[in-house]
Amino acid sequence: MKIVRLLSFKLNGYISFLFSRILILSSLSGLSGQIVDGWYEPINSVTIDFDDSFVKIHYMAVGDNKTQTDDDLLYYWFYKDEIHVTRGGYSGRLLHDEYTAFYKSYNLKEKGQFYYGLKNGTWYKWYESGMLKEVCNWEKGVQNGNYREYNAEGYLMKDLYFRHGLLHGTAIFNINGTVVKKKFNMGKEIIPKKSKKKQQSDANAEKVEI
Repeated sequence: MKIVRLLSFKLNGYISFLFSRILILSSLSGLSGQIVDGWYEPINSVTIDFDDSFVKIHYMAVGDNKTQTDDDLLYYWFYKDEIHVTRGGYSGRLLHDEYTAFYKSYNLKEKGQFYYGLKNGTWYKWYESGMLKEVCNWEKGVQNGNYREYNAEGYLMKDLYFRHGLLHGTAIFNINGTVVKKKFNMGKEIIPKKSKKKQQSDANAEKVEI
């Protein structure tokens, strides 16, 4: 019994020592990491420069062959100093953790989180002036929750709700200053039924036209 306990103690000590060495090596090499499903996942970061903006991304530092892809989802991945987007698959290092894009003026352009290549959580977009442009909620690559879109002056143009990627509930649109409300049930628009009085009025109008 003592031998078993001693071996267990030594094994736990060795694992702790090994884990601490990984953390030290990660910090020296510019890597960071997370504990995901009980495993230490090393994550790298890089800043990519574009003509009108620059982006700081985080991506898996080692190849990942465990992620099962979904044919309906968009995967964001990093390869040869570029961000790629493909539906249903990837062939590089999956984006993971924080994503932050800036205008050349250093104002925020876009900010959100990735989960193994999929958009996750609340994402924000801004105009270069600093005004909020869009707020969108994601759940592992699927739009789920509130979505709001604003124009450059800060007026709300769309106020929607998504359930499992489909419009659901009351949707509000600002069309040329006119507020239009529509109702949806899992992606299908609910057309309100006409009252008998309205139906009779429409029928009389048709008779007059004839």
